[in-house]
Amino acid sequence: RLRNFDIGEGGSNQEFIAQMAQFTMVEELQNLSATVTEMMSRQLIAEAGGLVGKTVEAWPPGYSTPITGKVSAVEVIAGLPFLRVGDIRVSMNHVTKIS
Repeated sequence: RLRNFDIGEGGSNQEFIAQMAQFTMVEELQNLSATVTEMMSRQLIAEAGGLVGKTVEAWPPGYSTPITGKVSAVEVIAGLPFLRVGDIRVSMNHVTKIS
């Protein structure tokens, strides 16, 4: 929209500055959102790492009963941590108990 902005055609410097400020604010909000998303991802990975060696109970989709076992590793897939419990990859969302 700024490409078509012409001060000579009724646009004022104040309108131009206001639009520039709005675009800058939108860009900064997008950057902040990306930063917060990255921080949340890192926090989840750190929390998952703290579960290595602990016994968890989880109820993954498709299982008729919960599984129980020690967390042997953490796998990060598309920025999300998954716990390795035996041969099963478990999302942290499906953990129901930690001991």
